[in-house]
Amino acid sequence: LEGHTGSVSFLLWGLNGRVYSGSGDSTIRVWSGDDGAHLQTLKGHTNWITSLVWGPDGKLYSGSHDCTIRVWSDGGTMIFKSAESAIFSLAWGDGNLFAALWKKILVWSSDQLGPTDPPSHVLDGVVCGAWRL
Repeated sequence: LEGHTGSVSFLLWGLNGRVYSGSGDSTIRVWSGDDGAHLQTLKGHTNWITSLVWGPDGKLYSGSHDCTIRVWSDGGTMIFKSAESAIFSLAWGDGNLFAALWKKILVWSSDQLGPTDPPSHVLDGVVCGAWRL
């Protein structure tokens, strides 16, 4: 699949049979899972796309080194959350949105998803490591 002008950093399969790719060129591209045809380019981030995840609302959420989380829908995009540093990863679980930043994890509960709502929990001083066998 050709189209991004930067390295592809994240891939996500959509239940709609499409593939979503995030890149260092600050875009998300949508591809047909059947034939690989480029269908759409989502623009709005201003830095590297680091994470893509489906929310329980069926919308696409993206995290970026531009310190924002965006929500994508048929009507376009909105800045959902701004953070104090780059977003490295996003995850949904038990109705909570988790965002991994540098040495910190921010958690928003499902009833605090407005653009100005602060995180319901902040896990500070988080350092990840890897075990080697």
